[in-house]
Parts: sequence; structure tokens; C-alpha cells
Amino acid sequence: MNFLSLYRHFFLVSLQLLFRFFDLQIKSSVILVVPLKLSVHLLDLIFHRLDVVFTWFNLLLQFSNLVVQNEFEFFQFLVLFLQIVDSLFLVLNSFVTFLNFFL
Repeated sequence: MNFLSLYRHFFLVSLQLLFRFFDLQIKSSVILVVPLKLSVHLLDLIFHRLDVVFTWFNLLLQFSNLVVQNEFEFFQFLVLFLQIVDSLFLVLNSFVTFLNFFL
């Protein structure tokens, strides 16, 4: 073996050791990252579950608001209807003349 071949062999062996070192560094980094990633996913799952609970609560409040609003509108229409019926009753029974009704 000549000197150039020995130098090339030494260079390739050192390159191989360097690559093994980087491979071990990457594997150790991955080993550290995987539990962190799992914990982040677990926290994300917990927050999503809380979001679902609050969404149902919000839907319940929206539904109750809709019911109350519709009941309020219904009572407004009922009051208007009763006022019209009462006015017609007074005019038709001659308790109030039709001309006095518009004054």
C-alpha cells in the first residue's frame, strides 16, 4: 500500500466515523423530540375536548336565546293582534265611532 492509498483509507474511515457521530446525534435528538411531540398532541387533544364542551354550551345558550327571542316576538304579535281585535270590537259594537277612532 502506498501513502496515497493509506491517506484515502484514513480519510474514508474518519468520514465514516463522522457520519456515525451525526447519525447518533440525530437519533438522540429524535428520541428527545418524540415525547415532546406526543405531549404537545396530548395537550392539543385536551384543548379540543374543552372546545367541544364549550361549543355545546354555546349552542345551548344560542338555542335558549332563540327560544326567548321567538317567544318575545310571539307576545308582541299577540299584543298587536289583541289591540286590533279590541279596536274592531269597540268600533263594531259602536262603543267608539269610527271617526273618533282616527282622531
